Amino acid sequence: MDIDKRRIAVTAIIGCLLSLSGCVPMVSGDLEDIAHARYQPCVRAATPYRIDVESNAEDAYASGPVSWLTDLSLGLIPTFQSEVIDSRARLYRDGVLQHTYRFKSRVTVYYGWVWLLFLDTDSVNALPVDEGAGVRARTGIRDRTIAKALSESDLDIAPNALCYSDD
Repeated sequence: MDIDKRRIAVTAIIGCLLSLSGCVPMVSGDLEDIAHARYQPCVRAATPYRIDVESNAEDAYASGPVSWLTDLSLGLIPTFQSEVIDSRARLYRDGVLQHTYRFKSRVTVYYGWVWLLFLDTDSVNALPVDEGAGVRARTGIRDRTIAKALSESDLDIAPNALCYSDD
């Protein structure tokens, strides 16, 4: 009986170690260096401005084609994966379309502990990450798309005067 418990414990420890590879997702392209705020979804707020956001960004959890190599090396062998992201924002005021914006960016996810020595995880270009869902690319790209569209518009819109809807 004790041997079975030890095997289970060793298997669990090895499984935990293999999942601790670390990652740093970074944005470049049109959405690089874009400071953003938190915006409210339109289902919760009635505001004079609405922005509809679409993108092909997807959340990921160690899903790169070579991330397994980083996992097997316990994060010591660094790898990365890069993906081009297209996003579009349509800005409405009182239901009337004001402008459409299109942006092209790149999300590069760096896997492994070694990257943490060189990349700033608190950078404005870093995407949010959590252990439950992995890289939060959809949220990060959505918020940056909204912020970039607002910065390119000639309207002075406060974040609380705007709501968003996304795909």
